[in-house]
Amino acid sequence: QKLLTTRRGRCGEWAHTFLLLLRAAGYEARHVSDCADHVWCEYFSNSKNRWVHVDPCEQAWDKPLLYDAGWGKKPTYVFAAGRHGVADVSRRYVVNPLDLPSRRTRVAEQWLSQSISGLNAQLRAGLDDETRRALAMLDASELLQLMSLEHQQNDAAVADLPGRQSGSQAWRQARGETGASSSSQPQRKPDTTTRYIRAPGQQLPQLFTSAGRLTGGACRASGENGSQAPPCLFDGTLTTKWLDFGGGGVGGEAWAEYRLLPSQPAVVVTHYDIISAEDCPERDPCDWVLECVPVQEHSGDSNSSSSSSRTGGDNSAGRGSSQSWKMVDQQQGQMFSRRHQLHSFRIGTAVRVLSRQWRLRVMRTANPGAANSVQLSCWNLYSSSSSSCSDDSSSGGQLQDAAKDIGTQSHLLYLNPERIAELQRAVRSVSSPGAAADSDGPAATSATTISDSVPIEAVATVQRILRNMQQNPSNTKFWQLSATAVKLQPVLQSQFLLAVLLEAGFRPVLMQQGPELQLRLVADETAAANVAVVEQLLELVS
Repeated sequence: QKLLTTRRGRCGEWAHTFLLLLRAAGYEARHVSDCADHVWCEYFSNSKNRWVHVDPCEQAWDKPLLYDAGWGKKPTYVFAAGRHGVADVSRRYVVNPLDLPSRRTRVAEQWLSQSISGLNAQLRAGLDDETRRALAMLDASELLQLMSLEHQQNDAAVADLPGRQSGSQAWRQARGETGASSSSQPQRKPDTTTRYIRAPGQQLPQLFTSAGRLTGGACRASGENGSQAPPCLFDGTLTTKWLDFGGGGVGGEAWAEYRLLPSQPAVVVTHYDIISAEDCPERDPCDWVLECVPVQEHSGDSNSSSSSSRTGGDNSAGRGSSQSWKMVDQQQGQMFSRRHQLHSFRIGTAVRVLSRQWRLRVMRTANPGAANSVQLSCWNLYSSSSSSCSDDSSSGGQLQDAAKDIGTQSHLLYLNPERIAELQRAVRSVSSPGAAADSDGPAATSATTISDSVPIEAVATVQRILRNMQQNPSNTKFWQLSATAVKLQPVLQSQFLLAVLLEAGFRPVLMQQGPELQLRLVADETAAANVAVVEQLLELVS
């Protein structure tokens, strides 16, 4: 009562009181604290479908950049606390989120993210399943909005924000909150880049996970065409595509980006594939580079975001980013001979690094003079557990020796020494049921199974598949398999036999077959690495 009567009090007292009023009015509201010494509120607006900034001390509504662009402060750690959880909302309150990683040095970002997740889990432990799911969906929606904020706030959003209004002039000057001069205010460059949106893939068949395909992250791109948006690149199906008109024509350039969420650990991407769209071959990518933002050891699992511009936002664009992109693969003159063709590429071991963020930058289309856009059906990133980001010592054996003949990009991706040894025992079981018992290692469990209870016939199936690939190197019929075929099921259920198919270049794809989607395994017959590896795998299984 005294606060409302005298209208004098600290920012915390005003924030607490206004928070009470918001909740009394039926709003879902949160208390927001800036570790640089100021507090305010947020409430969830159903009409805007987002949390809205409100500062009763400054009579400010929906002006989250007030403190950075108006007061001249540099928010670094800003947290919002509500009834059912806590959120790191720092990105909402800074003009340039790309500057945040260099300022946030108190704790490792991964530790902070995990701590918040653990705290929220405790706060929600007593809630029913439906409420917890609704809160999780709200968390995910806010996270994507925060990741996209660098593209929503431009020069107009920071133009007329004042310095601090509450408190005496001397007090405000002593705190350095009277306002930043227009010449010193950081400015955002206008941009047409799409917002981050959750990439599909969580409901994909298990075969995608077995192949090491990255899922669960977020994506964006230099542009889109209605429903032909960035998420189409990661839905695993050939019935959709991503299209960007900004990437067509002579001199056109476009890019797509995939990044893991803060709760996901960094990984080493070892190979990737892209699949052409269903029409207009002149729009196919021809020249491109694959880049990533390496995780810096000194900053932990950094969640820094990329710059944003039509050219992909390199540091030279002057946006003050503390991060830098590293090129891990470059392709020139790539051509697709048919629609929905898969091209796969291995990343050399020397340039494999831990990262949480990757970008495919298309420099030229197949026919720039005729193309009005760039398009792709799929872009898949893989991190295989058997690979190494530093050397090839773990891959060993007969196959690895042969791989040296075709360069570092052919190092093994899925087969390690243990799996190779098991494969050799399996082959001996096929050729002579008693041979496995006489050799080193586990004996066959019966005349019809091998060490991991896989039918011997499954090994023979793999032999036939590889032999068909070798004998028909340009016949796509033998470089595709139906993942639902009865004879293939024992192969797919065996960890090491599936690894053989993946090593030969097979990747999961969802294709339209009549009214339904069918899961298939498709290999790139044009990849020299695949052809060579098939030859060496045959030597092992013959």
